[in-house]
Amino acid sequence: MELEQQQQQQDLQVSGLRSARTNPAYLVSNATSHLWVFSAIAELVDNAYDPDCAAAHLDIRHEVMRGIDVLSFTDDGRGMELNRLHNMLSFGYCDKVPVKGHKPIGHYGNGFKSGSMRIGKDAIVFTKTRLANNAVVKSVGLLSQTFLARIGADTIVLPICSWVNDQLAETYPDGAQSLSLITHHCDLFGGFESEVLAQFDRIGKHGTRILIYNLKRTSPDDPSSALELDLVSDRSDIVNSETLQSDAALPAVQRMQLLQTSVSPLIRRSLKAYLSILFMKPRLIIRINNHKVRTQLMQRCLAKRAIDYYSPKLSPSDETRLKLRSNSNYRVRVVIGVLPANHSDYGAMLYHNNRLILPYEKLVKEPELASGVALIAEVDHLEPNHIKQEFIRDANFRNCFLNLTQKLKEYLELHRCSDSAAASSAAAAPPPPSYWRWVQCDSCQKWRRLLDVSDEEFRSIEKRAWYCSMNPDAYYNRCDIAEEVEDEESMVQDY
Repeated sequence: MELEQQQQQQDLQVSGLRSARTNPAYLVSNATSHLWVFSAIAELVDNAYDPDCAAAHLDIRHEVMRGIDVLSFTDDGRGMELNRLHNMLSFGYCDKVPVKGHKPIGHYGNGFKSGSMRIGKDAIVFTKTRLANNAVVKSVGLLSQTFLARIGADTIVLPICSWVNDQLAETYPDGAQSLSLITHHCDLFGGFESEVLAQFDRIGKHGTRILIYNLKRTSPDDPSSALELDLVSDRSDIVNSETLQSDAALPAVQRMQLLQTSVSPLIRRSLKAYLSILFMKPRLIIRINNHKVRTQLMQRCLAKRAIDYYSPKLSPSDETRLKLRSNSNYRVRVVIGVLPANHSDYGAMLYHNNRLILPYEKLVKEPELASGVALIAEVDHLEPNHIKQEFIRDANFRNCFLNLTQKLKEYLELHRCSDSAAASSAAAAPPPPSYWRWVQCDSCQKWRRLLDVSDEEFRSIEKRAWYCSMNPDAYYNRCDIAEEVEDEESMVQDY
């Protein structure tokens, strides 16, 4: 009761004041923070992974609707009711909290807006959820630069409506108006309401479907220029066709930042390669045009592996942010080893809350010293920037990098990987031992270790759906069996 009175008093204090307005031009400027398009796509993948959605599967597809190229993202998560969808389409709203140890990646309330508007000019979101009373709620919302330009809007407006058990919700008086605007201003449906509603059939019992269209082109002012994303050359992948021509559209400062980035060429060009390492412990099963992405347990893919720990000094505020108890002993687990021969890069893979922030960061700048060697760590005490492509360069960051660099140098010296030996070690790395053969169940998302499987057999398994019941190991052939715990000591090889 006291809280309600306080809220009423606050409402009276601001009653009649003007609210902030957001010009449609902000959709463009906000999206430019993503220097490369895959970081924008990663924002939408994060939303499917986060515990408020908790999707098990995400399907990314190139579709053509009424002659328009569309990039779609369809998940089987919890879905949203209308108020949460409204928050998702608005700026600065984020109510994500950890669930059973599953930490959310996003916390700024900006990822969907910046990501979707970097990929294309227009996005429409369909979502389906089930309430506690078993009522099925379907909602749709439109975030569209094209729509705002057509109506001459000077502030961002969001057509959004909802159905409860297939009846248009009357509790929202603008629902019918919003549906009419969506039907007539979203060019994907030709003005037919039935085609709008048919999109809900593409979602299962619950989940979310995002359609992004009017995709960015290599020359923004030339509608006949090629799309920034190559969606057709390889149907199992989406290729970033970013070239000097597309980079030329960026301001000089951003071009320089792009040239200085440490992102490896492969994960810069291939969405499949980038998504395969996006999570340190992958749970979400991702498909591109119905082709399964081979996610990797990077820490278990290393030969000559060493495990060490780093205990940073944390201020009280840092401990609060990490939600640590005063008697907790926060440590960063550091894994260093030699990458398999088919990996073309090297460096530190730094994760935050399970999400990759810095890929292949060159702690040791000389490739002749560190080529073929990777350091993998989850550094939750550092603070990522708002697009999750860099860490805030504060004292914690500097101390962490100094410590990790020292550990990497000690590893290189200990294993005699100095000079050109690191490169030869990587090239001569032995075939992966059986404990590298980990495959993820499509049903429960647990990882299972396969023993005595050849390279050819393993590649075949990874390309198709796989379930615990298919595991030849009788002890781990059911989804209700806990995931196998890796024995750190037995996995470390002495050289």
